[in-house]
Amino acid sequence: MEITESFLLESLDALKREIMENLHTAMPGTVVSYDAASGLARVQPGLRRRAADGSILTAPELADVPVFLPAAGFSVSPGDPCILLVMDFCMDGWLETGQPVIPPSPRAHDLSDAVALAGSLRR
Repeated sequence: MEITESFLLESLDALKREIMENLHTAMPGTVVSYDAASGLARVQPGLRRRAADGSILTAPELADVPVFLPAAGFSVSPGDPCILLVMDFCMDGWLETGQPVIPPSPRAHDLSDAVALAGSLRR
């Protein structure tokens, strides 16, 4: 097989598309449930995407999402909107200690490392 410049460019474009399709940074979501004692919520991401075969993919509901509230006394209820921010690196160690840590996993931009900013969105 001859490796041509065209083949290399097409391969790099395909790799770039795959990386970008699986890179998560921020998205809207909806609170499914909230536990005020733990500060954790179940959140349904609010965006879908189209797969290469044309089917529509819905992100799975996220469990144990830490919720950052805008002020003390603020409450969160099912159906409330939120913004999901996906951390650059695994945040498990930081959640356990509250201190700067070396991430215990190499995962990056993974939906399991999302946090929710709850509050009112004006439409």
